[in-house]
Amino acid sequence: MKKCLLIGCITLLAVVMFSCQSNSTFKRGATNILVITSKESQKSPVSKLFKEVLDTVSEKFQAGMDTRRSDEELSLEYLKDFSAVVLSSVNPNTFPASSQNALERYVQAGGGVMLINASSLEPYTWPWMKRLGQKEVSDETIVEARQENTDTYFYSKPFEGGQAVLAKLSPDELAQEDFTPLLEEALRYLIASNTFSPDNITLPEAPDPSRFTRIILDDNDVNAPMELAVLPDGKVIFIERRGKMKLYDPQKGESSLLHFFDVCTEGNYEDGLLGLAIDPNFSENQYLYLYYSPPCETTEQYLSRFTMVGTDSINLASEKVMLKVPVQRETCCHSGGSVTFDEQGYLYLSTGDNTSSKESDGFTPIDERPGRGPFDAQKSSSNTHDLRGKILRIKPHPFGHYTIPDGNLFPKDGSEGAPEIYVMGARNPFRISVDDKTGFVYWGDVGPDVAADGKFGPQSYDEWNQARTPGFYGWPYFIGNNKPYFDRNFVGDKIGAPFDPMQVINNSPNNTGVQQLPQARGAYIWYPKAPSTDFPMLGAGSNSAMAGPIYYQKPSYKGSKVKFPRYFEGKLFIYEWARSW
Repeated sequence: MKKCLLIGCITLLAVVMFSCQSNSTFKRGATNILVITSKESQKSPVSKLFKEVLDTVSEKFQAGMDTRRSDEELSLEYLKDFSAVVLSSVNPNTFPASSQNALERYVQAGGGVMLINASSLEPYTWPWMKRLGQKEVSDETIVEARQENTDTYFYSKPFEGGQAVLAKLSPDELAQEDFTPLLEEALRYLIASNTFSPDNITLPEAPDPSRFTRIILDDNDVNAPMELAVLPDGKVIFIERRGKMKLYDPQKGESSLLHFFDVCTEGNYEDGLLGLAIDPNFSENQYLYLYYSPPCETTEQYLSRFTMVGTDSINLASEKVMLKVPVQRETCCHSGGSVTFDEQGYLYLSTGDNTSSKESDGFTPIDERPGRGPFDAQKSSSNTHDLRGKILRIKPHPFGHYTIPDGNLFPKDGSEGAPEIYVMGARNPFRISVDDKTGFVYWGDVGPDVAADGKFGPQSYDEWNQARTPGFYGWPYFIGNNKPYFDRNFVGDKIGAPFDPMQVINNSPNNTGVQQLPQARGAYIWYPKAPSTDFPMLGAGSNSAMAGPIYYQKPSYKGSKVKFPRYFEGKLFIYEWARSW
């Protein structure tokens, strides 16, 4: 009996899905079942097995039925009229974000959902779907059936406000049984357990993308825009890498040039005017912070504080150079340069590894030969006493100096490493953000160029990282989720052992810090140039990961007509410069 109950439940899905895909019998106000499937599974030859069963079941239940493909838009307004929703061999990657949100809210309201043949679900594409597909043993389990010596099962569980049925069955078993009586039993369970009420929903509704309007700050002669800051009066300051600082006036709908800084863009051609932030107390002190490359005869990058005059001009004579970061300009690349503040008034600055990967075959640059320092990231990213390849954290003070906050990676006395360092082991943390509520630090780190695994190590991965506490994030010894490179000797291209994330030693002659490094931490999200098997929703192509901000509705947003919907509350925004999303 248990075997038949299992099979009957699976048949329900297939019958509705394959026989009704072009002939809806939906009845408003009556019992209705929605079947969602992927385009591929609609073409399955097993669909022919269910025609007779469908006719029998639909007649006995007098139920209306409708079908949808997983790539079609769904809304709660549409779903609320269904007594059960059946998901058959669906690909989670094909559901639009609005459909995902609608299904989650439907179940939270008390709706019932059946998931069939879910073994191929990816956990990182849609977490709700992954949770739905997980079998859990509890006292609330309604029924479970399993056929001996097979993976076939039928399993029911309470799920996030509603009820769920999980099932798995092969086409061969479907062809050998008459499942009509048990199909009824499975249907009755799903329909009887539906307690749909909009009052049960706490998950915010996903907004319609058409509600968002893009405002163009400047479309006239813009060259490499880098970072922006919104002033208290709504004006926007933004910078371009070649030195221009501009001001957008929303009342006029146009931008004007505030100043053209003399910056170095030679040698390391990613240098220039790189980072911008306004002081948390800008309304009182008018402080503005810039990270930039002064004229090329200076072999340092500057973090400087300036004072604005109102919001329409900058007092250049007010500059206070707060921090200097060494730079080599024999060759490119990786300058980082993002500047931001946290809720405690601590300033964060990201710096790149200032190292070229162009002469290491697209793999990690750890060339220890004499005179090859520009091609060895061990001099910077994994050097505890070097400020490059890092995220720094300091506390600015009114007289233009800074102090070291408690809780950075190394002691304040500098005995184990530069005390400004919060995160080390970064390659090019180009844009960063700090969560206002948790204090977690997020950044995108751009990977090297190679598109396939090779004898020197793994293929390139871009990363989004999260630092809940200070730490070492692996570069140049690891990439992605701690995928190790090999210890390569560039003299004769000899390949040694893979690096060990638990025991990281920097014995490069270009290292001026300690040799024993903290254990390496893997990335939060990582993805190659090819389609990602771990995070397939990220697509494929060139990479350029950027991170932040995390959105919270602040008290000052009350009454605003342009604030983001509550759906985005507490969510991290990530973006991809090279893939244009």
